[in-house]
Amino acid sequence: MKTIYSAQDPLAVGHLRNLLVSEGIECEVRTPFLAAASGDLPITECWSELRITNDEDHARALALIGTALERGAEPAVSWKCAVCGEDVEKQFGLCWKCGAASPDGED
Repeated sequence: MKTIYSAQDPLAVGHLRNLLVSEGIECEVRTPFLAAASGDLPITECWSELRITNDEDHARALALIGTALERGAEPAVSWKCAVCGEDVEKQFGLCWKCGAASPDGED
């Protein structure tokens, strides 16, 4: 079992775990509740760790995590609703105000 990612935010580690599992990579989160021990232990020892079960998945898991972290750094982009003119964030396929579909047709 190999640690592939570590972070202070257990939710971020959990999200990456879900991403890897959805891609067929067996993994688990370790030390999600050691934050209570911070002060007695070095802070990075209290971070949650994402560990993969099979070493053969290491390169693929790193690539998936890298892509996910890069996407998270992208600036938010919006689209303008053709029906009501409302600005809607990119991740939404429908206008929150009138329910019209995005110009990409993704809903």
